[in-house]
Amino acid sequence: KIIDLIEDDNVTVVRKFENQLHEQRAFIATLGHDYGNPSNTFFGFAELLDEDFTDEEREDFTKDCINASAQYRKVLEDLMPLLENPDYTMNNLSDIAQTKLEQPQGRADLKNVTLDVKLNHMVYSDTTRMVLLLNNLTNNAIKFTPEGGNIEISSEEIEDGLIKISVKDNGIGIQKNVLENLQQMFIGAIPQKTSISRKGTNGEMGTGKGLRNCMWYADQAGILLSVDSIEGKGSMFSFVVPSTEKQQE
Repeated sequence: KIIDLIEDDNVTVVRKFENQLHEQRAFIATLGHDYGNPSNTFFGFAELLDEDFTDEEREDFTKDCINASAQYRKVLEDLMPLLENPDYTMNNLSDIAQTKLEQPQGRADLKNVTLDVKLNHMVYSDTTRMVLLLNNLTNNAIKFTPEGGNIEISSEEIEDGLIKISVKDNGIGIQKNVLENLQQMFIGAIPQKTSISRKGTNGEMGTGKGLRNCMWYADQAGILLSVDSIEGKGSMFSFVVPSTEKQQE
């Protein structure tokens, strides 16, 4: 580490510099992860251009490319505000449920997974990072929930001024040793270096960076993540946000 090479009185400055480097690397990793799926769609269809297809197949390919283009634009719109400092405002979770969950809802519909959304509290948070976190956790739950499964996205007041938001599924759950590593990473007891990559219940491929991105979004917004899971029965990811500006302080 750089910090091992300098004098004690400069440690604070160097630590700040190292933190900035870490955040930049995390942001680049997030771009790579979130842009990966749309780009794979384009590359896949480009390789098929010389093949003979029916008009119906070509129409389907065109629709998929249009959807991939829309994903690119949406990712860009979502990620660019992350270059700015967090902007804390009052948010109505009910409004977010109605206007900000279109992408995971579409994925759930395609997989015949039910999203049971019960978000109905006011919270004080950075809207962009909280929505990205919620969407990523929901997409992760969809990936590991079988067709016909159920995912509950809910909020509850756990004590005066604090709201707990949870994404709970009845999917395949998390292995005990992996769960323990996640829990340690979430509380900062071990570095966020472990990538957890495995196929979803429909064979969906993964990069292993989805949950690491969630941790980065949470860190940026000052949110602490938690997870509980039973292998074979499902998982629940949660985070707590204040309901007022005073509680945030």
